[in-house]
Amino acid sequence: NAAMSRANPDETTLTPGTVSEIQLLRSVSFNSSSGGCGGPASPYTAPTLSGGDIYVIANDRLAKYQASTGHLLWETPVYGNYTLFSVAVSGGLVILGSQFCGSVSSTTGRIQAFSAATGKLAWARPAGPDEAAMYAMVVDDGLVIGSGYSAADGATIAAHQVSTGKLVWQQGYPCLGGQAVVVGGLVIFGACNKTTEAGFIQADNLTTGARVWRRAGNWVTLRGDLSTAAGTNVFASVDGAISDLNPATGATKYTLPDATSVLAVSASEVFTDCTTGGVCAYNLSDGTELWSVSDTSALAAEAGGVLYL
Repeated sequence: NAAMSRANPDETTLTPGTVSEIQLLRSVSFNSSSGGCGGPASPYTAPTLSGGDIYVIANDRLAKYQASTGHLLWETPVYGNYTLFSVAVSGGLVILGSQFCGSVSSTTGRIQAFSAATGKLAWARPAGPDEAAMYAMVVDDGLVIGSGYSAADGATIAAHQVSTGKLVWQQGYPCLGGQAVVVGGLVIFGACNKTTEAGFIQADNLTTGARVWRRAGNWVTLRGDLSTAAGTNVFASVDGAISDLNPATGATKYTLPDATSVLAVSASEVFTDCTTGGVCAYNLSDGTELWSVSDTSALAAEAGGVLYL
């Protein structure tokens, strides 16, 4: 979701009682896509499952597969010379986030939307009205929220309409801490002051971009629990410490001193990499450590009471 929780609160099929083992059903192979921006080639962008279909970027094309059979339903070329990093499905559209290197120091972002039914291009827009970087994208409540930074153009946080790609609002700052996430109906991000370059974390109204609160510090936004008004937890780090903040006010609820990253945020727990070299689980309400395992993971997901590393 737009809070980047990496948790599915509605999962009822895959539970600790039903997931005893995982067996391969099918696979699809791809050639490497161009890395773009002088970077290495990447085989694919993480696929998105929606309505029983899988949408994936591979071979510099957007493809739709039927999940139950692996059958290719359609594929279409995407805007050239861009590195694609995000795929989302909303309002009958498949939305792609990407960036292009005009120079080493100036990356420009682009958003493309395709019909989920046919693969036909619906609209394509730059990340902002001027040269604007974008290396992260989330979609919530009919809006595409993009965020990014380049040395030449600074940081941009912008909102576009899902249906048309129209720019709704945009914020610009000299720097960006992490990516913009949507928690509790607010867009939350770390940035710095245009005049003094002093760091802060800020929450803006999702639909208007108007500031709701700001708190000083060199904060980096990480993950939250829910993008809707029911969201009550947003995790961010400052000076190496990870804290749970109240998204409505920015006040600190508790700090996780042993956590080095936030892997996933479920309805009752937050999962992190820990200084002990393993994965830790904490109670979401008060930050009490519940358990730890020796496994390490760069990526995780929680669903139905199962944590996948």
